[in-house]
Amino acid sequence: MRQTYRGIVVSALNAKTVKVRTTSTVKHPVVLKTYQTHKDFLCHDESDAVRPGDVVRIESCRPLSARKRFAVTEILRRSAIAPDPTLMRKQLRDLVQKEYTTTSNDKTSTTDTPTTATGTTSPS
Repeated sequence: MRQTYRGIVVSALNAKTVKVRTTSTVKHPVVLKTYQTHKDFLCHDESDAVRPGDVVRIESCRPLSARKRFAVTEILRRSAIAPDPTLMRKQLRDLVQKEYTTTSNDKTSTTDTPTTATGTTSPS
């Protein structure tokens, strides 16, 4: 029998690797109060279909890397969160680069004379 857990995907930034957070309820031995603890597992996602916020079932497997010992077996519930942040980061980077190239082209076309701290032009 393999270990199986149910958890929420916290991060999916690496290729074929997701971080899944599982929570459990524990009763304190002295105070007898119940509290929640969590543990994060790095899990293998072969299909790369899991997004942050998804509820998944993970199962133990052979060691795949130094910290990956679990694999995603099924997606129990999809999240309603925005698309993957890596795609948003790439779109933002492309937009900034595009804006930078247009502004740098505008600055090179105009000739600026060097000015001093007082605002007057310096002698050449």
